[in-house]
Amino acid sequence: KDDVFRAPNEPTLLAVATGIGAQVSISCYLGVGMLWFFYAIPMLRILTGITSVIVFALCGYINGFMTARILKFFKLSDWKTSAIVAAMVFPAYVLLTLSLGDIVESAMGSSAAVPFSEGLLHYVFWWALDGPAAAYGAYKGFMTPLELSPEVGKIVRTIPDMPFYLRRWAIMGLYGPLIFATIFYEFEYIMDSLWRSFMIYGMFFIVLISLIMMGVTIASLSIAVTYKSLCHGNYDWWWNAFCLGASGGLYMWLYSAYYLYLNEDYSLFGADFIYFLSMTLISACFAFMCGSISILASYLFVERIYNTAAQGEFTKF
Repeated sequence: KDDVFRAPNEPTLLAVATGIGAQVSISCYLGVGMLWFFYAIPMLRILTGITSVIVFALCGYINGFMTARILKFFKLSDWKTSAIVAAMVFPAYVLLTLSLGDIVESAMGSSAAVPFSEGLLHYVFWWALDGPAAAYGAYKGFMTPLELSPEVGKIVRTIPDMPFYLRRWAIMGLYGPLIFATIFYEFEYIMDSLWRSFMIYGMFFIVLISLIMMGVTIASLSIAVTYKSLCHGNYDWWWNAFCLGASGGLYMWLYSAYYLYLNEDYSLFGADFIYFLSMTLISACFAFMCGSISILASYLFVERIYNTAAQGEFTKF
């Protein structure tokens, strides 16, 4: 009881990753829902692109709020530092990836290359919404009192050896395929639409259902693994929970490499490089998304049993 909320190794990195994942998660669910709605009404399809960018940017509030709440929970930093981290890290990664892709396309003489000034303008427009939203979210996250003030023991207890299936490498190896499998078929159709044909994927309602099923699967697996870890005396569950969900992104990236092996033309190095660059960004976003769902599910579970134990009541999973 005294150790279940002890800060893990690299808590700042965990807070940043969870904040990014929360932003991507909310954006993904809202974005797919809007795509389903816009494609059902043809006259609204023109609004799809700009609306998606605005929603993704405004969801920076979730990023800043989650990052600040986790840092405050571990008593680490002030809200200004959280705001800077939440507002800069993820947009900078996206800008670097897209800019590198444009440089390669320009060097190849591709008509798909976007001028650097135009790409920078899009980034500034995104950050003009995302930055203030993330900063305000970080401010609210730090100013709002915590609902739970955990008691952490002063003595750091030794964690006993875990069974092989509760070690981090085994968790990622066993449960990552299950997470990726929940969206595999829809992901394969989307990959074909993006890279192999000129058809536009339009079954967004099916994607939304698949994403909901994936979220339920991640939460269930995360809670079960965290419960078994606590039963074996492992109170350091934070990173295990995050890596369980994030392993889905690893298997997405591995499948992307296999997809390239099966279908792409290896003679076009620039095109293959852009493919890997794009799929690495998508897989990283998917990993952050699944990791945040996993760690938040485990946290809510641990908070529930912590409060129950604090009241002197017995609890069963």
